[in-house]
Amino acid sequence: MEGCTKARRVSIEELGNFVEGWCEHYPGYKEKKVRIYARNEDGTYTAVDNMTGDCWAEDFECEDDAVAWLEDRTASAEDIRAKGRKIK
Repeated sequence: MEGCTKARRVSIEELGNFVEGWCEHYPGYKEKKVRIYARNEDGTYTAVDNMTGDCWAEDFECEDDAVAWLEDRTASAEDIRAKGRKIK
């Protein structure tokens, strides 16, 4: 997986492989900067952001919230979730 600064949808397998590689210190994974998200089997979404050097993962009920968290770095995941609940 190449680095990307915009939110990008990937398969759940690709997201899992990235997190595993990052956590297990596989060569090159810490240097890749990504904002990725994937749809889980239950219909929720997991988003991963490591742009700051730490690898953060958050779960969301809908795709729009996952993308909003990845692209709006001024809002916390909790803020995004709360806003999403009010809109629906």
